[in-house]
Amino acid sequence: MSGPPLPFPPPLRLPIGAVRDGQVFMDGRFWIDFMRMLYEKTQTVPGTTIQDLSDVALTAAQLGDLTDGGETALHKHNHNTGLTALQGGDAGLAQFYHLDSTQHTDLTDGGSSALHFHQADRDYADDQDDKRVPKTGFPVDASGAYFVTLSYNETTRTVTITPTGASFDVYVQGERFTLTGAQSIVHSADQGNHFIYYDAAGVLTHSTTVWDLHITAPVMFVAWDAANSRGIPFFENHHADTDPFIHQRLHEVDGTQFVSGFDISGYTLDDTTDAGLTFAIASGVMADEDLHTTTEALPDAGPYTIVERVGADGHWEVTRTATVPFFRSGTALQYNQNNAGTWQRTNVGNGNFTNYYVFGVPALPPANITPSPTTTEQIVIVPGQAVYATQSAANAETVSFISWGVMPFQEVVPLYRLVIGQFAAAGGTQQIKQVDRVVGSRAVITAAAATDHGSLSGLLDDDHTQYQLRSEEDAANGYAGLNAANRIIKGGIATDDYIVNSTTKGFVLLDTVDGNYYRVQTVNGVLQTTSVGGTPP
Repeated sequence: MSGPPLPFPPPLRLPIGAVRDGQVFMDGRFWIDFMRMLYEKTQTVPGTTIQDLSDVALTAAQLGDLTDGGETALHKHNHNTGLTALQGGDAGLAQFYHLDSTQHTDLTDGGSSALHFHQADRDYADDQDDKRVPKTGFPVDASGAYFVTLSYNETTRTVTITPTGASFDVYVQGERFTLTGAQSIVHSADQGNHFIYYDAAGVLTHSTTVWDLHITAPVMFVAWDAANSRGIPFFENHHADTDPFIHQRLHEVDGTQFVSGFDISGYTLDDTTDAGLTFAIASGVMADEDLHTTTEALPDAGPYTIVERVGADGHWEVTRTATVPFFRSGTALQYNQNNAGTWQRTNVGNGNFTNYYVFGVPALPPANITPSPTTTEQIVIVPGQAVYATQSAANAETVSFISWGVMPFQEVVPLYRLVIGQFAAAGGTQQIKQVDRVVGSRAVITAAAATDHGSLSGLLDDDHTQYQLRSEEDAANGYAGLNAANRIIKGGIATDDYIVNSTTKGFVLLDTVDGNYYRVQTVNGVLQTTSVGGTPP
């Protein structure tokens, strides 16, 4: 390997020449031999592997280009500034360093090990030996923009990655794969979750099993509604410079977070008209770890995307045509009930309440989906899963009450809770009673145990047949009702032996000793008994 001469060549043995006045005189041939020896002493053999670059012995002026077999692996190593250029044509110090194992086996710097270990064709997110993190994901430019765009064909269930230029790079465990042109894959028609990613060999892959963030580069997650042939495609093309361990921690602990925007407007509390029940949501920004998504605005009156759980397996289905932000049947508000293990829509009784939740979703915009949906899937509404007798009981419910099943709740961010009531007095219509912003809350997969009886689900289920119902009050086969004024509010004939009469404030008793005579007993200062004949009053 060649290089500039060192400033202090090793001592040379000089031929004996003429000495005069303490000086050595040499002829021209000796001088030529001397220069040749000096040159040979300061050169290295081409192809020699560099084992150690001492920070003490070398300076920028002393060590120039390092070459290995004609290829420039590292252009310069400066004593004070470290690496100023990497690979042929790179300008300045790059954030990530690429080294070929065939070029250098070990580069050390004094003992601080600026570059101490590397593998063949691996790119790392840090140049320190104790912080080596292989790059995994998609690179971005200086502004954070990707070199690819994602699209989804709902009809064919096709995911496509299209480069902004002729090709694009994707990294998996530090290995860079350069792919030319658009890359596509079709996911299956199975109900549920579909994961699209690049595997360790750089192959675009589909699976219904969640990916491993440490050994794959995620591309897209699709929540597929097989019953309606609808999918919600999520951005998952995370940055290449994200530490997989930090990514996993943020995913499992923090999930998708609110950043800005998402203002709600257009609704009117206690209004029974559809105009007062609908709302608009402004554009906003959410962060799925390092991946930021700016959503489109949701217009007033939608249509709204509502997702609900259905059937014994509790799978999720998608509705995109709702013109009000909740489900209703005729004039009845509905909630998403788990009825003895089967998920369904159930009417909310008059005077009762349920909650509906609004979530932000890092989904592809309609323009990136074919055919383009009639509404955005970046704002999704989830129906409440319980009904309450009072507004205060509904208000006590939090977003953590939602049962998500297999839906990866970490990918959505809660925005609002709407407390909605059903009222017969208003003509069998609904009212939005309360709107709460829940930004900063985190949806969890298991609801906290209920500490208040009113927070339990199924309170209206008639599953205790040994008890009389409130609806049986004053019925012929029911029980006598009470009020605060006179306690007994209606006469109730239980047998032919007695009658409770609230009008006379007394009892009517049947006397069977001397014939069937009814006698009324009242209290008016004294106990009085009056016969009323053989016909009950």
